[in-house]
Amino acid sequence: IETVNGGRCWKRRRAMLALGAMRVPEGVTPLSELLDDWQLDTRMAAVQSLGRMGLPEAAAPIIEMHMVGGLKVPPSPVENALACCFVNRPEALLPYLRRSHGESRELLARVAGEIATPAMADEMIVLAADPQPEVRASAAKALAFAPLPLAIPALGDLARDEVWFVRLRAATALSQLFHPRTIPLLLEAVRDSNRLVRIRAATALAKFERETVEILQSVVDSHDRYALHAMISALELGGGFQKVMAELADPLLHDGTAA
Repeated sequence: IETVNGGRCWKRRRAMLALGAMRVPEGVTPLSELLDDWQLDTRMAAVQSLGRMGLPEAAAPIIEMHMVGGLKVPPSPVENALACCFVNRPEALLPYLRRSHGESRELLARVAGEIATPAMADEMIVLAADPQPEVRASAAKALAFAPLPLAIPALGDLARDEVWFVRLRAATALSQLFHPRTIPLLLEAVRDSNRLVRIRAATALAKFERETVEILQSVVDSHDRYALHAMISALELGGGFQKVMAELADPLLHDGTAA
């Protein structure tokens, strides 16, 4: 602590990292005082050291300074530090998230998306209706870990969002659920106007091997050639296209009415 308070350059930063690795609450105050240091390297070391503590109380000064616009550190190391602080107690992040706004809300939502647990599902449902697209996208990512009765309807709404990357995150979360109830939503997503969303949905649909013929028939019936191209590409990449063709051609396996 003495070196952190009075050291210079690399000696001070090395002491900061060592203090963070000790994970003692006494280190929070001296490290937090350096979050507004005039040197970027020192500010970065302060954020990293607080993150190494792995304590929710070490995250508090980072969040508070970010909320008032005083934290002059790139977002990525801040997100990593906060995720480390809350990974063992994700619910401790929620009080900060509830009173956050603007860039801070986006930042905390991204952290929540990384460490979400089923117990946080209700909070993620609230975030799914947030006016900020980045927050909705983070909620979609977190809902992949929510109970199915809550996750599927919420992700269905997010899969129809006006912003493409929110729809992409929703399609990705639906693919992680890997449940037959997600198939109708993925069939909508495979006809999305955005190519990346179509590819993600098609890749998810290709994993449902038992339902592949019915899925392919539904895509054909939609008369959407982009959706059909995405679906065929996903089946080819997954090695299931030849199997589907053989199934369609075998009268003992299929009645011949499909595509």
